[in-house]
Order: sequence, then structure tokens, then C-alpha cells
Amino acid sequence: MTLIGDRIIVLKGGEVQKEGTAAQILTRAAHPYTQSLLAAFHPAPRGADAAPPTRVPALEVDGVTAGYGPPAAR
Repeated sequence: MTLIGDRIIVLKGGEVQKEGTAAQILTRAAHPYTQSLLAAFHPAPRGADAAPPTRVPALEVDGVTAGYGPPAAR
């Protein structure tokens, strides 16, 4: 998270629960809600421990044709 910003605001139900520098929030979380958020956060491994990216097709289509103009005579 520290790569994204210098300050963090923790919101719950639209209400500010905690605000401070990234170091303050990440190392001295006193509010139970902030503690639960941090406990649930599991950053993805980086570098040598990182898994190779999974390639997932954005779209798969079988048996579809497309054309332009009037339909061809059969």
C-alpha cells in the first residue's frame, strides 16, 4: 500500500475510522476495524516468489460467423 500513497484514510460505512500516514496506520493500527482490514490483507508475492501470470481468454467463440451486407443466397 505504501507504493500507492503516503497517507491512508480508513472508512467504514462512509465514516472516517482512522487517518494518518501509511507508516502510522500500517504499524500502529489501534482501531479494531483497521486491525481487521490489515489482518485480511495478503499482498501478492513479488520477484522470484511471484507466480507467472495466468493467461485467461477475454472471449471464446465457437461456430459463429459474421458478415456485412445482405445475406448470401443459399
